[in-house]
Amino acid sequence: MKILKTFAVTLAFLGLSVSAAMSQTYVITAAGSLFNAHKGGTAITTNQPVQAVIDAIKADAAGANCTIQFGDGGVLDLGGGSTSLIQFDGSGTPTWGLITLTGKATTACTSVSGVIRLENGVSLESKAEIAATTLSGILINNRSTGTLNISGGALSANGGIAVANTSTGNVNISSGTVSATDGIAVANAATGKITVSGDALITSQNIDLFDGGTILIADDGTATAVRLEITGGTVENTVCAAINNKSKGAIDISGGTVSAIRYAVYSATTSAPGAINISGGTVSAATNEAAVVSLGEINISGGTVQATGESGTAVQVFAGGKANISGGTVSAPGYEGVAVGITSTGKTTISGTAFVTSGNIEAPGGTIVLGNYSTETGVRLEITGGTIENTSAEDQGAVAIHNASTGAIDISGGTVSVADNFGYAICNLSTGAVNISDGTVSTSGEEGGAIYNFSTGAVNISGGTVSTSNEEGSAIYNTSTGWINISGGRVENTAGGMAIYNVSTGVIGISGGTVSGGELGFTIYNHGDGAIDISGGMILAKNFSAICNGTVSISGGIVFAYGRDEGDVIAAGTFNAPSSHNAIIVAWNEEAGTTSYKAGTNDDIVQYPATATAVWANQSGSGGISVANGTNTGFIPLAEVTVGTATGIEANTNDGLRIYPNPTRDILHFSLAVTFELIDQQGKVLLKSDKAVESVNVSGLPSGIYFVRIATETGYMVMKVIKE
Repeated sequence: MKILKTFAVTLAFLGLSVSAAMSQTYVITAAGSLFNAHKGGTAITTNQPVQAVIDAIKADAAGANCTIQFGDGGVLDLGGGSTSLIQFDGSGTPTWGLITLTGKATTACTSVSGVIRLENGVSLESKAEIAATTLSGILINNRSTGTLNISGGALSANGGIAVANTSTGNVNISSGTVSATDGIAVANAATGKITVSGDALITSQNIDLFDGGTILIADDGTATAVRLEITGGTVENTVCAAINNKSKGAIDISGGTVSAIRYAVYSATTSAPGAINISGGTVSAATNEAAVVSLGEINISGGTVQATGESGTAVQVFAGGKANISGGTVSAPGYEGVAVGITSTGKTTISGTAFVTSGNIEAPGGTIVLGNYSTETGVRLEITGGTIENTSAEDQGAVAIHNASTGAIDISGGTVSVADNFGYAICNLSTGAVNISDGTVSTSGEEGGAIYNFSTGAVNISGGTVSTSNEEGSAIYNTSTGWINISGGRVENTAGGMAIYNVSTGVIGISGGTVSGGELGFTIYNHGDGAIDISGGMILAKNFSAICNGTVSISGGIVFAYGRDEGDVIAAGTFNAPSSHNAIIVAWNEEAGTTSYKAGTNDDIVQYPATATAVWANQSGSGGISVANGTNTGFIPLAEVTVGTATGIEANTNDGLRIYPNPTRDILHFSLAVTFELIDQQGKVLLKSDKAVESVNVSGLPSGIYFVRIATETGYMVMKVIKE
């Protein structure tokens, strides 16, 4: 039975645009297997196939904007078949204005060209509720250079594709729902851009990881421009992958939510796929897969990328891919979770304000894991800023960075830390090098360490701080043949334990920087056959020796500990020192019980070799020992010591030796020929003579108090001098 339906006409009121005033509304109703179209109370056409009705509306609208309503309150059955049912074609005269779809419709059509198809420059806005009930076909296909805007309603497919873009036109989804039960909600098979914004919901249960996903970006040549942009809304897959990028085009996510059970963004089926750029929003995976996976480039500057499953990975980089994380949060809180997994020869960079965190306790795991992939030795992880941490408190040996590759780790900024009592900030299990030039690598657990070197890989420290604060662990734990090279920075245990624990044949080379131990341990403890080679830097200890066991060779640097002689400072099995060197070994007899000294004196200090000097001094407000041997100079601060200077002019004679005049402006005379050093109040040697002389010219020195240290047959004497 034919049921005539009324239709509405859009009126132009004062203040509306001309195009709005010209917009017209057409209502399509069913007449058996045929269709009618009405505009207001006027029939445009009756008893026609649906395409004929569309053509009649085009002719009547005559290029003006129009609204086409499916049904008059009920659901309009558009029919089935395998060819397109509705084609909006912008060619010919008249052409189409902007088309707006409203109402409700259903179809059993399986057309792979689109049940509804846009051609030749047509633009369309959909607010309708349209459902495709079959297991194949495309519901709406934008084959036009125009734009498909979805601003409301619901477009749904069963096993096919709800919305496809197969030309250079764009698809903008700002509201409403686009869904597919087992199919694909949105597919972009051309160079046009898909935009998701507002409160749009894009959802599916598609399980095809290779050719499926809630949103599929298909391969279409070499274009690298953005093919999918998400600024808001929700893209989800309740079974597998939310976004599958098989193209070289980029994905930009600056807002909204992308979530999936397995993969939120998957880009691992095409060689060198397009970049994934995340600057905002939330990207998450709920099970034990990865939130973001790529063979290409991943750029994260904001937002949150997370894997909430117990063994999920937030960011996984494969093959030649790389990740650049400069902001936002990348997290994997599960006990086997990995924030960043690197199985690639590409370089991953952490910088800026990036926050990378996990609760991983599973070996071999960590917050960042570099897998064993190829034999290349280039840098695979570069850290210039940001924070990498493992927050596990399960006492299971948690790790922040785990390197099982031949690639290197370069750290020049930022913070790497772990809180687990038995954990390590960096665990190096392969031949890859760890290079630290700045930043902080630390642990605060009871027995762990900042760096655990378990293989032949080298640890090179030229700056920054490598620190632990425990009594039973060490800042660096070396258990294999790998070398530890320290040329700058600080390696320290700020609590009671060791700075370096070497239980291997690996060599420890120190040419610069500062290595300091705690009050209850050796600074460097050599439990294996590894050699210790010291050519520079400072090694500082307190109650225990600075270096214990092994073969120690020293040609430079400063080594200090509490004790009575150099044997208390270096308790080595074999101690090698060349006949001529500028190394300094210093011991302070803390057991003497004195904690207050005068600047320029050497009470309770023993130094080696005889050519070295060590006197009490102040520097930057701290009391300590100023040392020198040739060009090798330094200052050893001691918090428990105060160093003062005497007031007034002290006696200028000692054992028949006089210095005069005192005060002086230019020439200082000695009553006997002596060898001497003239030292300032900070302990720095300003003038010296290894040859016996009877005078010295001090006219070039600033006015102030100085000390003259003179060698005698029984040791040294120190005399105070005032330069006017």
